[in-house]
Amino acid sequence: MSVCGIDTINTTFSPAPTQNYYEIVAKDVSGGGRGQSMRFIITIIIDEKEVDIDVPSDVYYENEVGGMLQVGYYKGALGFAFYEYVE
Repeated sequence: MSVCGIDTINTTFSPAPTQNYYEIVAKDVSGGGRGQSMRFIITIIIDEKEVDIDVPSDVYYENEVGGMLQVGYYKGALGFAFYEYVE
């Protein structure tokens, strides 16, 4: 099975997330060059580690460094945990 297939199964069949609010410590936009889509990234601190979260552009512009962002923690169907923005 490919890495893409494993990732798809892990995320698609993951149990419901645990949701918490985390402080925003940085913001960044990447990509947007010729033929590339833009990524809007908000960095938060979870367990003393910086974690980058991809968010929609409107969420990126509505939030400031020092504010709080709601993020879901997913255990992953295959045991590979991940964090993701929760609307």
